[in-house]
Formats: sequence, structure tokens, C-alpha cells
Amino acid sequence: MFLMLSFRINRATARWWEAHTVQGDLHTDCRALVTSIQMYVKCARSRAELAIHTYAIARGVEFDLCDHPEEAWVSNFAGDSGLLSPLNSLQPLSK
Repeated sequence: MFLMLSFRINRATARWWEAHTVQGDLHTDCRALVTSIQMYVKCARSRAELAIHTYAIARGVEFDLCDHPEEAWVSNFAGDSGLLSPLNSLQPLSK
């Protein structure tokens, strides 16, 4: 019985650690992408939009994996105090 329990705990820990590593890699890659965006994109509004959308992807994956309700995810990005509110003060994109 002890060996079975030990084996199951070890497998569960390995799965958790693998997921933790993959999520950490996603955040690291998103940070590197945002850094590149800040260096190479000239338009301030485009930089802000790309950075926010990159952040939204990473947070969306995190919320989905953690089974948070969709309303909690949306409240982080919409509304006057949401993540998208700073975009309202930037100049519109020229066509």
C-alpha cells in the first residue's frame, strides 16, 4: 500500500512540476517578446497594444489552467480600471 501511494504522489509531483516549468517558460518567452516589441516597434500605441495582448495571452493561459471563472479574466482587461484603460490616452493609429 505504501509503495502504491508513494508512486502516485511521485507521479503527481512530476506532473505538477512539468506544468510549472512550461508555464514559467511561457512567461519568460512573453517577457522576451515584449522586450523585443519595445525595442523595434516605433509607434507608441502599437507598442502598447502588442505588449498588452502578449500579456493577455499569458494571463489567459494561466486563468484557463487554474480554472478561474471567465468573469474574473475579463474584469482584469475591461472597464475603467482594467488593463486596456491606458490605451484610451494614446494617440489613435494613423492610416
